[in-house]
Amino acid sequence: MKRAGKLLLILFGIIGVSVVVIPLIFKDQIINKFKEEVNKQLLADVDFGRFKLSLIRDFPNLHFGVEDFVVTGRDTFAGIELARIGDFRISLDLLSVFKGEQFKIRKIGVENANIHLIVLDSATANYLILPTSEEEEIPTEDTISTSFNLALKKYYFKNINLIYEDRLAGIYTEINHLNHEGKGDFTEEIVNLSTSTKIDELTFKSDGIALLSRVAVASDFDIKINQNTMEFSFGDNFLELNDLRLNFKGVIRMPDENIETDVEFDTPNSSFKSIISLIPAIYYQDFAKLTARGTASLTGKVQGTFNSEQEIYPKFNILLTIRDGYFKYPDLPAAVEAVNTDFRITNPGGSLDNTLLTIPGFSMKLADNPIEAALMVSTPISDPFIDFMFNGKLDLGTISKLVPIDKSVELKGLMDAGLTLKAKLSDIESERYDKVVAEGRVLVRDFLFKDPAALALPVSISKAKVVAQPEHFRLEELSMAIGQSDIRATGRFDNLLSYVFKDTSLFGRFDVSSKIFDLNELANISTDTAAASATEGTEEDYIRLPDQIDFTLTASADRVLFSDFDIGNFTGTVTLSDQKAIMNNVQMELVGGRVLLSGFYDSKLPVPVFDFSLNLENFGIQQSFQTFSTAKALAPIAKNSEGQFNVAFKISGPLNRDMTPDLTKITSAGSIKTNNILLRSDALAQIGSFLRNQDYSTLTLRDANISFKIENGRVFVTPFQVKTGQVTGTISGSNGLDQTLDYDMELKIPGSAVRADQLLASLGGKAPQTIDLRVKITGTYTNPKVSTTLGNVVGDLVTQVKEKIKETAEQKVEDLKQQINAEAERIMADARAQAERIMNQAQQQADKVRADARAAADKVRAEGRAQAQRLRDEAKGNIVKERAANEAARRLEQEAENNARKIELEADRRAEQLVQQAREQSNQILTEAENKARVK
Repeated sequence: MKRAGKLLLILFGIIGVSVVVIPLIFKDQIINKFKEEVNKQLLADVDFGRFKLSLIRDFPNLHFGVEDFVVTGRDTFAGIELARIGDFRISLDLLSVFKGEQFKIRKIGVENANIHLIVLDSATANYLILPTSEEEEIPTEDTISTSFNLALKKYYFKNINLIYEDRLAGIYTEINHLNHEGKGDFTEEIVNLSTSTKIDELTFKSDGIALLSRVAVASDFDIKINQNTMEFSFGDNFLELNDLRLNFKGVIRMPDENIETDVEFDTPNSSFKSIISLIPAIYYQDFAKLTARGTASLTGKVQGTFNSEQEIYPKFNILLTIRDGYFKYPDLPAAVEAVNTDFRITNPGGSLDNTLLTIPGFSMKLADNPIEAALMVSTPISDPFIDFMFNGKLDLGTISKLVPIDKSVELKGLMDAGLTLKAKLSDIESERYDKVVAEGRVLVRDFLFKDPAALALPVSISKAKVVAQPEHFRLEELSMAIGQSDIRATGRFDNLLSYVFKDTSLFGRFDVSSKIFDLNELANISTDTAAASATEGTEEDYIRLPDQIDFTLTASADRVLFSDFDIGNFTGTVTLSDQKAIMNNVQMELVGGRVLLSGFYDSKLPVPVFDFSLNLENFGIQQSFQTFSTAKALAPIAKNSEGQFNVAFKISGPLNRDMTPDLTKITSAGSIKTNNILLRSDALAQIGSFLRNQDYSTLTLRDANISFKIENGRVFVTPFQVKTGQVTGTISGSNGLDQTLDYDMELKIPGSAVRADQLLASLGGKAPQTIDLRVKITGTYTNPKVSTTLGNVVGDLVTQVKEKIKETAEQKVEDLKQQINAEAERIMADARAQAERIMNQAQQQADKVRADARAAADKVRAEGRAQAQRLRDEAKGNIVKERAANEAARRLEQEAENNARKIELEADRRAEQLVQQAREQSNQILTEAENKARVK
């Protein structure tokens, strides 16, 4: 006995030591294998927190865990977290660890996770992080190799938050606080899987419409799984959505690519109260106190073959029936009553086009406001047939008498609607209006909605009226306000039904006007968006225009507020098409001047681009510098300058996420005409110091015509003439976004500018009538480097006179020298006059070339617009022709714009060539004159 006791103690000691030592021995092996597999298999950035390894937690299995497991996307989704898992746990079969071949997983669990799945298109999703090859081989049993093997008996998910955004399909799903677990032995051929699920809030939206909103979900499902035949049989189960409970029974088989279904569900002991629990405004407002009556049932059956690739669908039959529905809150005076409907969706199988939706009748009373409707939709895929009726009057103020509403919420107004529609979509598209029944109206008066929790701004509609006709839906009148912005509009929708039922583009034409339109307020109308931006610090994103909207808006506004801009007298036409905004003849008043604009903003590209032609008239240089960030970056000299200017230019390029131009990538060309501009800068101040004359520390540009272009983040200025007071000459060069300078100034200044007349006279000399001053400006705007060809101008002149006096004391020599100097001066004066004439003539020719080109370009644009308008006028009244005409007209206008730009660009090139040739000729004349006039 003593010996047996000792052996038992030794055995327990070995087991105890093993429990502690084995995890330490195999920890590095497990961790390295885990990291190796993850990094080898994922196209994402993975970050690990603390690793845990234990035999005690799940003895005799080896427990392996990872804390703070984060998966972050790359490329398109760089910086976006796919998953952040607080605790990830796996239990491994200990014997498989010893063998070191395949690790068998017994249990797996995830806790405290946030998962965000995003789909942009069929090939771009942030969860597609497994590498793929262009030529994938189908592995055989002999070639399959993995480090892990699933021998699962239990799995669980605790406190999981998940968001799924399918932007291609317009689907949004949000799950808050999911808790789910499943038990079953997957090593067996027949798995009896038992699952339990609870979700605090489930939201599901399709195309922006919330089909489920903050719904509480609970379910228990027992499923028998035959892993050989892939057959799933439902045992005891239920699904609860808020207060609505559904039971399921049946079987699903997946023997091959087909899915065989035979499933049905029903609502045992259901009531009208259970159905309305799915309405968030009711369920989350003292639902337990609600008094409700009436019966309701929801049943469904799905039976047959499903194959998504071949578009084969099973037959199904879903029916919702409500009889004598009634509900009332005990503290409110009014009730919803007499709710009756039959809602049925059926399909005999085969194609989704066989689906039939019928609501033969729907009726109810909202605080004695009767509402009735009916609907039938058939052949929804190939050629939808719609038979729809709605009739009702509603005082929106009675809503507060039906449902508890927060005191901060205000809702009122009168709505009167009567609509009848009976038509095939093909008849509408083919303009067979004699076969279409479409008549009715929707009228809204004195509407007001205030809800600080939902919208930051109140919305009011004094009157809105929509009239339905077979040809179109017409907005006869709209007068509304959002915050301080007022909107008045009339117009029409030409193919609303095609847009709703066949997902085509929606065409419309509207006249919109406003006294004040505050875009800053409207950008933050949603308090949810504003709060998200403030709390999460989300990066600003591009403004994306809708892709299936083809609207033409003729707009006018007395005042538009946008960012720091206060815009006045806005008019113009804006066409929205294919995620593109095309602006024609847009005019506005801004910072004391007037803007004329045409061009487009294209948001379809991953990085949106713009392309505009602008004329800015009578703009103040100080106001422009303070208002436009572009001016601060590209023209810093404007900071301390004064005056007015006109500018005509074209600008194009990509945008930053805050919708400002990417200055490093924009291209632009144009011309500036100055109107008595006074320039000040450190570089000009240095010139004044060189001349010892502060009168030349500033530069006045009167009636200067300056051509420029912007490329690769630099502004290039074509040589232009300066004529101000007694100073003439040319200036050319460039400056960059980095504030570097590279400018040349060739000036003629009077000799008196050097302020040395008396000194020169005392030495027996005098200053020349004019001085050629060449200035080179480099460095940066804040730290310029200025050099001149004359160096110390005053010192040079004095030295020259002293040397001449020393050379001869004889008056004859001095007289002769004066004669020679006079002759030299005459030669130089004639040369300068000739050079100036050549430059003036070249500049006049260049201006004429540009003016003629602008006139020719404007004529091309006008002809293009006229031809486009003729196309539109000829197609008026015919929807199909109008669509084609609009597209052809846009192409004509774009082609005309392209041709006009070519004319202007060619003219700019020719003009610059003329000025450059004249400059070279003038320089040659001056050089020859200097050689001839030099005293030897």
